Amino acid sequence: MMQYTISCANRLTQIIQISLSFEVLGEDSLELCLPAWRPGRYEFQHYARNLFAIKGYDGNQKNLDVHKTDRNSWLIPHPTKGIITISYQYSCTQLDAGGSWIDDALIYINPINCLLYLKEREHESCQLTLDFPDTTVQPATHLLFKDRKAQVENYFRLVDSPFFLSQQQEHVRYEIGGTTFHIWTHGDFFFSKEKLIEDFKAFTAVQLAAMEAFPEKEYHFLLLLLPFTHYHGVEHHQSTVITLGPAQELAKPALYEELISISSHELYHAWNICKIRPREMYPYRLHQENYFRTGFVAEGITTYLGEYFLRQSNFFSEERFLLEIEQWFNRHHMHRGVERASLADSSFDLWVDGYVNTSADYKVSIYVAGALSAIALDLQIRLKNPNQSIFNLMQTLYKEKALKLEGYTESYLQKVIQSFIGDEEKNFWNHCITGHSVDVYVSQALEQFGIAVKKISSFYYHERVFGIKLKPSSPKLEIAKIQVDSPAAAFFMTDDVLLAVNNKTMNTLQELQGEIELSQYPAFTILRKGREISFSIPIKNEGDYWATTSVQKNSGASDEQKLRYNDWMKDRS
Repeated sequence: MMQYTISCANRLTQIIQISLSFEVLGEDSLELCLPAWRPGRYEFQHYARNLFAIKGYDGNQKNLDVHKTDRNSWLIPHPTKGIITISYQYSCTQLDAGGSWIDDALIYINPINCLLYLKEREHESCQLTLDFPDTTVQPATHLLFKDRKAQVENYFRLVDSPFFLSQQQEHVRYEIGGTTFHIWTHGDFFFSKEKLIEDFKAFTAVQLAAMEAFPEKEYHFLLLLLPFTHYHGVEHHQSTVITLGPAQELAKPALYEELISISSHELYHAWNICKIRPREMYPYRLHQENYFRTGFVAEGITTYLGEYFLRQSNFFSEERFLLEIEQWFNRHHMHRGVERASLADSSFDLWVDGYVNTSADYKVSIYVAGALSAIALDLQIRLKNPNQSIFNLMQTLYKEKALKLEGYTESYLQKVIQSFIGDEEKNFWNHCITGHSVDVYVSQALEQFGIAVKKISSFYYHERVFGIKLKPSSPKLEIAKIQVDSPAAAFFMTDDVLLAVNNKTMNTLQELQGEIELSQYPAFTILRKGREISFSIPIKNEGDYWATTSVQKNSGASDEQKLRYNDWMKDRS
């Protein structure tokens, strides 16, 4: 058994002390590793930079040689037989749903950040002891603690078990279909607990009905309600951590909707990715990249269904759900990678450049483009057979792969989709997954359900004609994005600051709009990294850049389209 102990001598330092004890089984050498990434975030993390002061001792408290071999690995050559102990310290300064944080008010640990594992022995049972003498509250987690000790069957189950302890901690539970769901909260409440439980029960019920069975005996929502602006959620097999704020804004509908939305999204991950996942992640290889091209299933389908369940549970009205689809269209069009990268390639390349804004803008989002693709797939299945939907597809993946502890391959996924929509699978795959026509394909599918998707030209002249988008939060007229192949692309760069047009100083958006509308050949003066540059751009009125999308019910829909629409939107709560 691997025995871990976590303690903290002074919470204000944000440093925890960790020890790991185990028996040497005759190995010539031992390799200790720290995960390089965490499920739910498909890029390398830098957990090892927070780990320091690592030491090793044998049963007689004699020092062992422990030295680093790469950024996430440590070697113990010729270990002494018997029980040895590894001790080290870890800095907990990342307050989001995937990190670890300690201060005077909160102890919050994601074990995958900080617990070393012994290579080749990850399958062994583990025991975790919490030694925090200044708190008496029960840890918020799915782990079963008794006298501050919890035992799990293997390393992955341990590190997939986040927990927190807080003096502001509250706990409620509800039951659906024989499964108990727990809601743990840290922070101030500014909304009705009764309504929260009612809304959670509603989306949970429709998810269980859609998937027919829940994959775990219990499930825990760990909600960290923060006093500052924040939004993040991470899935785990038996729990999710959601960090959201500012907490006082939860009294208002907008942020409360976000809380329900992200909670629905993360709950569906209990099936989709925690169980239904690509072969490349069976099993998870925590020390290296897990490249996969099917991110549209893991995140796209989850994003779509997370919101669709809210429509089915009547939390979202039809109009609110259509607004969500409209927002996905518009977020998709904000990426300059729409015509440059496929959804499959963008999934693979998460491991290349992560979620960095500058590079990610030349990809498409596996969440947004993936959600649009999921809509198209769902509607194509419904068109082929009105008694089936994307739920049937996900049930197939769950029963035929997840329950057999197997991952799906890309070719298998194509065959399963083909079994539902026939030859249309090729069009779907070529347009949405490996091609660059997600928006066109889903628009055509929506039309068959009485939904009109319309392009709306930008109100702003500099966007519509020149292809420039300004930073909305900047006090200056600063360039945020430039549409590819637009007139502005030959003159402007991102982060340029507009100083003047036609020798007139520009301070406001209104001044810019008025001046360039009246000129056929406006002369610009910009500031670029400390240099003033001037140039003129002819207005050709040939483009229509940064247009937005409207998604509305089509008043001229046929009776057949209306019937399809009504069945799709049906309240099933």
